[in-house]
Amino acid sequence: MSNKVEDFLTADEEQDIVEAIRVAELNTSGEIRVHIEKTCKGDATNRAIELFHTLKMDNTKLQNAVLIYVAIEDKTFVIFGDKGINDVVENDFWDSTKNIMQSHFKKGDFKQGLIEGVLKSENAETKVSYKGNGLAPYELFLGGFASCLHATFIGVARKKKLDFETVSYEIIGEKREEVPTLLKHVQANIVFTGVLEGKQKAIEKSMALAEKYCSISVTISKIAEMEFNISFK
Repeated sequence: MSNKVEDFLTADEEQDIVEAIRVAELNTSGEIRVHIEKTCKGDATNRAIELFHTLKMDNTKLQNAVLIYVAIEDKTFVIFGDKGINDVVENDFWDSTKNIMQSHFKKGDFKQGLIEGVLKSENAETKVSYKGNGLAPYELFLGGFASCLHATFIGVARKKKLDFETVSYEIIGEKREEVPTLLKHVQANIVFTGVLEGKQKAIEKSMALAEKYCSISVTISKIAEMEFNISFK
């Protein structure tokens, strides 16, 4: 993060974005950065590319780094992804990401706009495919949700040095009756074993952070009610 953010983000908001980046990078082999400047001298895209190389973001092994550049007074921002990401995302991926961020920026919610950009960037290198009689689409989707939630939780738990023996996830999805049959309610039943009683609250708080920063959890929450049940055995 740049140090030119005093009038753009509060200290707490900046920390939330830093945490979102940290968690997102646990779920990808790439690098994600947000760089904020007061103003841009010249073309914003050229400035973003210049920073991308100056920050040595072009050194990632799979060429899959993403830079989100914001020039505050110019009211402009650029999302720059390296070749490894651009080769696998859909043609409109970055435009759709920019539109999501812009919708928050227009409302003055700069923190959430940047977090949404970070979370979308995390998913840029992910592809899921199968042949033959594989899982149903919603089963794949809910399985991906469990995987994302777990990966995000593990990152938080490691940082807090929390120990447990096992954790299991049961994800139950209820669809709406009307077409298109969007999700109506998603319930996550999470069971831990081997957690000391004095550490259970810390586990719950870490899972709450995972719920907040798991990109699939954020996506589902926009269309469906979500319920998280944590128990210990």
